[in-house]
Amino acid sequence: MRKQHDAIVSRLDGENIKHYLANGTKKLMQEFVVNNISIFTVHLGLLRKNLRQLQLKEISKIMKNCPRPHILCGDFNIYKGLGEIKTFLHETGMKLIDLPASFPSCKPKKYLDLFITSPNINVIGKGIIDTKCSDHLPVWIEIEN
Repeated sequence: MRKQHDAIVSRLDGENIKHYLANGTKKLMQEFVVNNISIFTVHLGLLRKNLRQLQLKEISKIMKNCPRPHILCGDFNIYKGLGEIKTFLHETGMKLIDLPASFPSCKPKKYLDLFITSPNINVIGKGIIDTKCSDHLPVWIEIEN
């Protein structure tokens, strides 16, 4: 592929909603609503921490206004560590799902690919897939239905 893509794949019918962030080069945040749950995907800016913080402030507003249980996932590009999302977690009341490091795929040391959920989401399974098809290892969660 010539461009980077994020996707939500589902066997269930749902509604796709596009949100565009005001900051960054990767501005699209997708929302997929299925079974009264919103699943959001993001790919935050790579180079500047201050830009990611602006994006997280925008996303925080969207999360606070979401009327359904919700999941935020994607590549957060937080190379300096999980402390970069501490304020976001505090402001939204969302919880970070503890997953193994996923980057780089050859020797994962960084936690860039995350799942963050509203408190009313019950995660019953989680993990990474050991494959070398990308520079990131795929991460996954299973939630109680």
